[in-house]
Amino acid sequence: MQRASASAPHERFLRRPYIYEEPGPDGQPTTGLIFAAYQADPVAQFLPVQQRLAEGDLLNLWTTPVGSAVFALLPGWQESGWPGERLLV
Repeated sequence: MQRASASAPHERFLRRPYIYEEPGPDGQPTTGLIFAAYQADPVAQFLPVQQRLAEGDLLNLWTTPVGSAVFALLPGWQESGWPGERLLV
């Protein structure tokens, strides 16, 4: 928990784990964890926390990351507006 905590105000972000379980091809369940993090600047907010975790989190002995992605989400807009309006106007 301490390694995953923000060490400075600019490192704060929202995060949420999603656990899944589905039947595997052999009938055994396939389980996993999808970790979602929401922030304005992944380099300034997420990377410092992730680097601290990579350096010494003992949970790394028991987990296998299989992928990563970064997505941009458009901010909300007024009823009379359009998606992305605040970014482009």
